[in-house]
Amino acid sequence: MEGVFYRDLILHDFKVDNKDDCFEKLAEILNNLQYIDDKRIFIEKLYEREEEYSTSVGNYIAIPHCVCTSVNKPFISYARLVSPIEWKSSVSNCNEVLHVFLIGINENKESEHLQMLALLARNLMHEDFREKLFGANTEDEVFEMLKKIQEVK
Repeated sequence: MEGVFYRDLILHDFKVDNKDDCFEKLAEILNNLQYIDDKRIFIEKLYEREEEYSTSVGNYIAIPHCVCTSVNKPFISYARLVSPIEWKSSVSNCNEVLHVFLIGINENKESEHLQMLALLARNLMHEDFREKLFGANTEDEVFEMLKKIQEVK
């Protein structure tokens, strides 16, 4: 699996009002940076996935993801929100999110989808990793931590 974390997709103090606003603003950034080429289709695919099951996984974390033709290259973005937003969870009593990891994969590389989810989930399971990541003071610190997890085989 090629690199999926990019420095320009690490966003601290990301201000959003709700999940809709979060999807809209992240898709706008992804579109402007040419990670995706059709914002509308990308957002539709995110909502389709959310309808299947909530991507809120507890611990104030959501991992929205989609396989979509509008994705130009696979990515995982990270946004630390300024304040928690409501995000219903089907696996946790925690219905608020403060950390959003957005995964995008092109349909031609669908096999990488589960690898990307597993890579992230495997590390987010560990409380010490979460504490270090969420306590990082700069976007550069976050980026360095995320780069390291994809280097571990």
